Amino acid sequence: AMGRLGAFAGLPPEAARNEVLFRASPASVSGAPHENGRVYVAEAPPALSAELAEWLCPHNHRLAALLTQAALVGALQSDMPWLHAAVARCRE
Repeated sequence: AMGRLGAFAGLPPEAARNEVLFRASPASVSGAPHENGRVYVAEAPPALSAELAEWLCPHNHRLAALLTQAALVGALQSDMPWLHAAVARCRE
């Protein structure tokens, strides 16, 4: 996905540094690549989470449409499972 995004932006192929995506970060406790090393000790109140999710829904739909139409992802479910889940939650 990063290579396709870079090509779409007009960057040379070597600009996509795949080793960053497939190497565990120093914060990883599992030794596997992951989004970040943050650990949250509290959760947002349910009312705030619901309000934020409602605000994000149209933006997630537009992002999913852009990525799909520009062929930057093959399938949301496999290439960007977090976005696929977020869009599915909007339909509930």
